[in-house]
Amino acid sequence: MAAKKKEPPNPVTPQGRDCFDLHVRKWQEALSLNDWRIEPSSKPAAKANMAEVNHFDLAARLATYRVGADFGSTPVTDMSIEQIACHEVWHVRLHELIEVCRDPASSEERIASAEHAVIHAAVRICVPDDEPVFITLGKP
Repeated sequence: MAAKKKEPPNPVTPQGRDCFDLHVRKWQEALSLNDWRIEPSSKPAAKANMAEVNHFDLAARLATYRVGADFGSTPVTDMSIEQIACHEVWHVRLHELIEVCRDPASSEERIASAEHAVIHAAVRICVPDDEPVFITLGKP
């Protein structure tokens, strides 16, 4: 008799995958990556990964990601799904900067441009336009 396969402690359901996709779209927008196509792969992530960006095509501005079959010891909740999706989208945001810095032919201007794309996205998240400002300039 064959041994029964042990069920993973925190499997990702089809609804969890749908939720992951929605969070990828949310963070794609938040990180100003609307010029990228970030698409799910039909294959699961490598066994050791909860999720992964498994393919980049910088010229086509295409990235594909995979979601794991389970999250290992991490419970599958809306919060954990969003955190992992955000993490993967940051890989896309940083990809161009990393590639530009790896290229010995990159000019300082090109590196600064890629760096500022990341900074502008971070500022947009850290200091949203819609928050009121309560700091007064000058003497109180």
